[in-house]
Amino acid sequence: MEDSKIITLDIQGQERTFRVSRFKATTGAFILFKLTSVLAPLFEGDTENVDTGKMLSILGKIPQDEFEYIQKQALMVCHEMLLGNAAPVMRPDGTFGVIGLETDTITVLKLTMQALVFNLKDFFSEAGLADLLKSFVPTGTGIERLIPQK
Repeated sequence: MEDSKIITLDIQGQERTFRVSRFKATTGAFILFKLTSVLAPLFEGDTENVDTGKMLSILGKIPQDEFEYIQKQALMVCHEMLLGNAAPVMRPDGTFGVIGLETDTITVLKLTMQALVFNLKDFFSEAGLADLLKSFVPTGTGIERLIPQK
């Protein structure tokens, strides 16, 4: 599992490079439990190419305060790569740490989705879900036959 990934976005005709990192385990677990039921259909099959239109539609159904929390956590693991330094897209106090994003809805949504997909896709892969389920199911009960095998 990679610790981060680099993405390049075209923002108003200018290419900007961002690094998306992993959530802290506790943050990732909370977001995973919050979003599992609504996001699971997005990750069926190809976990590398998630339908962003479908994702926006699903995220739009989450209450505003929950969405804002999830978005803040997602943006806090994004950093813009500037002259060898990594500037946080969002600071812990909720303010933007890079120029121009406070009014750039499209880029903020792209970064939010990139961070969520990067952090959650492994769970929705068959192996990730199977490994988690195995940790909860005692062997020898017959229930383990219901868990997908790698």
